[in-house]
Amino acid sequence: MEKHRIYTFLEEIRVNIAKDVNPLAVKEAYEMVDAVIKEQDFYHHTPYFLSEWIVLKGQVLRNDSESLGYFDRFLDNIMYDSATGVYEAFVFQKAKV
Repeated sequence: MEKHRIYTFLEEIRVNIAKDVNPLAVKEAYEMVDAVIKEQDFYHHTPYFLSEWIVLKGQVLRNDSESLGYFDRFLDNIMYDSATGVYEAFVFQKAKV
């Protein structure tokens, strides 16, 4: 998936999870996001990203009341952290249209 499309994809994931807050939905969303971002340069090359992403998986699998919050904050980091370049790619693409 092109980097500028990841922003919209992650926003859709966030909206869908907010509508259906259950542990299975969060786990499924994690797997969907993982499948999309694992081919991106920031997945392996941004310091600590992969290790924090793996730690997040453990938090998501716990299925406790904080799982959704951890996941949502990490999605926010992917979307807006300059190290990933997702938001910048989204804005650049919007400016071209």
